Amino acid sequence: MACQIPEKQGLFKWAITNFTCPTIAICYAAQSMMKHYGTDLYRGKQLHDNLKFSKYKKHWLLEGIDCKTQQFSFSFSDYIKEVPAGFDAIAKIGDRIVFASNDTEKEWAIFFHPENIESTFKVLDNFMNIIHPAQAEQDKIKNGKFESRIITSFEKWIK
Repeated sequence: MACQIPEKQGLFKWAITNFTCPTIAICYAAQSMMKHYGTDLYRGKQLHDNLKFSKYKKHWLLEGIDCKTQQFSFSFSDYIKEVPAGFDAIAKIGDRIVFASNDTEKEWAIFFHPENIESTFKVLDNFMNIIHPAQAEQDKIKNGKFESRIITSFEKWIK
C-alpha cells in the first residue's frame, strides 16, 4: 500500500500523525516533535560539544549508560525549556531540556546524537529492543546460529 503525503503538511507532521510505531526523534527531529506538540523553541548559544547531563532521571532508554560520567554528543542552538503535555523531562544541560519522554505514546525526543559516540549507541540499542527484542537474535549470531528472517514492511504501523 503506497502512502500519499500531502505536500503542505510535511513529512514529519504526516508521520507523527499517521504512524503508530514507537518514535525516537533525534536533534532537529526532536525540535520538530516538540514544536508539533505546541512547545516553544528558544534560540541560544550553539552547543557543539561532548557534554554530561547536569540533571537526569532514570529512564530505560539510558539503561546500560552511566549518566554520571558519560558525555553525550550535542550540536544544536534551538532548545526547549518546558515539555509538552504528556511528556516528561528526563535530562537537562543547565536550563535546556535535552531528553523528553512520552512513554505512554511511545515517543521520545533527544537533543543529542547517540550515533556519534560508541558508548552511547546503547540508546539506539534500547530503542530497537522495543520494536523487536534483538538480544536473542544477537546471541544467535554470536553463536553461529543465525536464522534468516524476512524484513516486514511498515504497513502494520499505519493508523
